[in-house]
Amino acid sequence: MRFGNVLMEAKLTERDFQSAKKEKVLAYRDFVEIFDWQELPQTSNRFASYQLIRNILAAFALDCSLCILIDARRADLYEHWYAGDEVCESD
Repeated sequence: MRFGNVLMEAKLTERDFQSAKKEKVLAYRDFVEIFDWQELPQTSNRFASYQLIRNILAAFALDCSLCILIDARRADLYEHWYAGDEVCESD
């Protein structure tokens, strides 16, 4: 959802921020410009927190800020993103 120059997304009931194959994410416009991708949570073939990566890229492309709303009962989602220890789903 967009409010002026802020993109917003609510994460209320999802169990994680999903993962995606590295080749898919590495091909996104501006990805290597924005991220120090070696520091992102990942396995040998997948990036964790794919939805957040995608939202950050969208905000950058639109010259917007990004606000992610996380249900207070899901502190684990917040902790995974900042700790970098999210487990990636397999194919």
